[in-house]
Amino acid sequence: MEFSSKDLKEFKIDKDNFICTTSFVKPIHIVMMSAVHNYTDREASFSNDESSKYANNMRYKNPLEIDTIDGLNHSKAIKLKDTFELDTQVTKIINIFNNNNYLDPETNDVLSIILAEIFQNFYAHAHYKKPPICCVQDWPTSKFIEIAIADRGIGIDESLKDILTDYPNDTNPCRIACISGVSCSLDKESCIGTKHSGYGLYFTKRFIEENKGGLYLFAKDQCYVNIPKGEFDTKLPYKWNGTVIRLIINKNICVPSENFFRTVAKEQEGDDYDEFF
Repeated sequence: MEFSSKDLKEFKIDKDNFICTTSFVKPIHIVMMSAVHNYTDREASFSNDESSKYANNMRYKNPLEIDTIDGLNHSKAIKLKDTFELDTQVTKIINIFNNNNYLDPETNDVLSIILAEIFQNFYAHAHYKKPPICCVQDWPTSKFIEIAIADRGIGIDESLKDILTDYPNDTNPCRIACISGVSCSLDKESCIGTKHSGYGLYFTKRFIEENKGGLYLFAKDQCYVNIPKGEFDTKLPYKWNGTVIRLIINKNICVPSENFFRTVAKEQEGDDYDEFF
């Protein structure tokens, strides 16, 4: 697998049809096409016959509930349930790592907390009644696992609009969303009744950097990418109404997991970090 933003540009809109032009289907393609097919009035189709056949096998038109996902069919598209009522989506994904001896238990514990935070954010920020759609895929011949999640909510730019007024008009909201503490200044409650810490995507970003993996985050036509070569912004040739996050996890590189969250928070907060943790 190559780290590239090319995958994000393999879509086009033709009248009411959202078309994926890829010849190699990945989770990012599945979740976006599934969200369009299930949550909009647009058609969602693949221009390549082989890709279309593969995507149909991945159930993109009728995504599965998370309960059916296990080590044998974890590459299917899945509809998420609320983490705080049933956290099986985190457990099932982490089991892919644990059952195949990817990473170490401590790193997987850190990853499970990060995933739970990501899923919470989809529910807390999207203001959308339908669940996000997720696809996870493990390529046995690759050193990477890909996790992609998409919704059709209000998007990051709308969620952070009160904060973005302090930045230039051409600021990429996806990059701002990855700054530590960004959403805590909104002074709003999350879906579980606690104040947003604003650390969720920042922890995700720092984990990915330590893991030598990839983070892709986008909304509307703005995209933020963080890969081993560096971080950059890019514009997409279409607009996505909602939020998409793509994680590429290196199966072979563990993060310094002892006190990971405290260490990362202390980098930003100094000696006040214990107040949060």
